[in-house]
Amino acid sequence: MQQVISTTYKYTSKKENAPTNRGLFHDFRFSLGYDNLQQDGISEAVGSLTVFLHTAGKGASCPYCGHFSHRLHSYYSRHIEDLEVYGHTLELVIKVGKYYCDNVSCPQKIFCEPLSFLARRYGRRSYLVEERIRSISLELTSRKASSLLQLFHITASSSSCLRILQQCGQHNPMHNKSIYVGIDDFAYKKGKDYMSVVVDQMTHIPIALLEDRNGEALDNWLIRNPQIQYITRDRGRCFTEAINRIIPGVTQICDRFHLIKNMTDTMIPEIEKIIRQTKKKLKYEYPDRDTASSLILQDIFNMGDVRHREKLKIY
Repeated sequence: MQQVISTTYKYTSKKENAPTNRGLFHDFRFSLGYDNLQQDGISEAVGSLTVFLHTAGKGASCPYCGHFSHRLHSYYSRHIEDLEVYGHTLELVIKVGKYYCDNVSCPQKIFCEPLSFLARRYGRRSYLVEERIRSISLELTSRKASSLLQLFHITASSSSCLRILQQCGQHNPMHNKSIYVGIDDFAYKKGKDYMSVVVDQMTHIPIALLEDRNGEALDNWLIRNPQIQYITRDRGRCFTEAINRIIPGVTQICDRFHLIKNMTDTMIPEIEKIIRQTKKKLKYEYPDRDTASSLILQDIFNMGDVRHREKLKIY
């Protein structure tokens, strides 16, 4: 948002009688970058700023059928929260028209002039405010994000932060260009309704959220993305069978957690077998915990040179 400051009442030594009781934003002219919005006035309060605007168009298109109408029904005021200005919360009050739809086949007889360039339909926040909430909520918990947003003069509860985040993945792109992806389980709550999440391994950004783990949703997504060459997955049969059935030529890679899990599951029985064999041949018993701790500390104290050992004894 750009602000154009008028110099009509700028105080100078040559103009000592200039009025000084006007607010800081009394002569601000806000330029939102949209030709169909014109400013009517500004109302300033403690820590808040309200800008009154109106639409300059002589008609609007029906959002249901697209028919353009000039017949005005009435006006209403739409309140939209925008980004702060010099530490003040900013609210846009826009006078919007209601029009008659002259399309006989359209079920909507009266419609409101849309402001899709500024905010979502029925939205009380601008796109810029929603993007600010979304970017902060992605990095923090919803409660921390709600508390931090107050420093930016944005009022958003923890539920609002979660609701805006959940809007990000409502539509899955069925086609993508990534050839390195990872598939894993996902659930909104532990133990309930597990789904599948697909992540781009190069950008570490989720690219799809599928409704099941071994159903049609996963199969259809794999069919529409034959460019995939490498897939990281867990040890579950559902992912393995789907990948082998749809794109058998892809290279399947076990993820780090399950790779270490496989190694430990294989090595632990062998190590336990060696320990059991060695214990029978030993002529002495294993030291208890206190003895082992003292021996380890003694080895630590004996590390380094003489000066280092003296410091260890002191501290």
